[in-house]
Amino acid sequence: MREANGGNELSTWQYLLAAGGTKGLASIATYPHEVVRTRMREAASARYQSMLQSIALIAKEEGRRGLYSGIGPHLLRVVPNTAIMFVSFELLSRHLPAVMEERAWQQHVAEVQQKLQNWQHKLRASSWYTAQAVSKVASIIPASCTGG
Repeated sequence: MREANGGNELSTWQYLLAAGGTKGLASIATYPHEVVRTRMREAASARYQSMLQSIALIAKEEGRRGLYSGIGPHLLRVVPNTAIMFVSFELLSRHLPAVMEERAWQQHVAEVQQKLQNWQHKLRASSWYTAQAVSKVASIIPASCTGG
């Protein structure tokens, strides 16, 4: 998409609009299929026999409005979902390599592990049975997160 933007990286808003717009267009183009699929599933009768026959029947009896009935709520559900998912992917793929390289989380993981070890020692000193639970929680944090 850099070529479309003069060689520059697209902004978050540009990604959001591109993803939402294309999902909206794709949904509008394929929505008659959704209507027919729903009707064939709900009205399991001889009335809707095949996809093309069902599209023709709905178009004949109800017109275009019948093929696009319910598209508003559908678009309100799928367009924001797709746009947010696409932008999230783009932002993560753009910034995650730098975060992984910096290993900025190591200090936080080490602090949490230290606190869990302190709690484990306190519980053992007071001979609580839950020391085993704390030990299990402490072992959940993999050593690879701390650089070990």
